[in-house]
Amino acid sequence: MADALGLAPMTENLPDIGGRLIIRGGASLYYGHPMSVLRLPHTSPRWQRHILAGGLAVLALGLAPIPPGTGQDGIDEYLFRHGADDRVLMGATSLRRRWT
Repeated sequence: MADALGLAPMTENLPDIGGRLIIRGGASLYYGHPMSVLRLPHTSPRWQRHILAGGLAVLALGLAPIPPGTGQDGIDEYLFRHGADDRVLMGATSLRRRWT
């Protein structure tokens, strides 16, 4: 999935991976599959307005598991620890304007 999305290790420059976010009721990520998308966890109305207005979001894909219920401090620690050894891949994305 990381290759298909064009993600890079967070120790490198942040690549622009193009429009991959779909906002329809909730938020989804288009990852290249012709018939399905990845539904994202709950997003706030403010975040959705930001994306719909043309704003960017950063997609981070961690290659090590994160325990369920991990809070912000745990996520920060995860990014610091695993990002340093290239186990967090990232890319900047925006609203997808078409389905195909």
